[in-house]
Amino acid sequence: MLGELVQAGATTIVAAMATEAWSQVRGRIAHLLGRGNPERSRAELERLEESWRAVEAAPGAERDLLAAELRGEWRGSLRRVLAESPELIQELKELVGAIQQELASSDITVSRVTQRAKASGHSVVNQAGRDINQGTLPQQ
Repeated sequence: MLGELVQAGATTIVAAMATEAWSQVRGRIAHLLGRGNPERSRAELERLEESWRAVEAAPGAERDLLAAELRGEWRGSLRRVLAESPELIQELKELVGAIQQELASSDITVSRVTQRAKASGHSVVNQAGRDINQGTLPQQ
């Protein structure tokens, strides 16, 4: 459950960077990441702004790769914050919900991609992506 929240949080943060809603939500994100401490919040705001500037400057094809990379970075940041301050879990849920509502009203969609592959015999399947989750697929 926590992993899904962290994934949704990171995806939502990066998706918001590509919208006009960014100027309205970045402060709330920085406050959460800074755990309410003004100095930490300012530092987190600068990190967020640095990510936003990188996204804005990236050309089309590179922007998608950069966004995937940033989602991974922000997942790590959110995971650390929630490990150190579990009381912020509810606040993150509410913030993600609010940002997703703002994104929905601006016709921006936040999506998740899942790849599945099956190899038989001595075949090998290679898939590329930011995160790798291994598991056993059900027998068909």
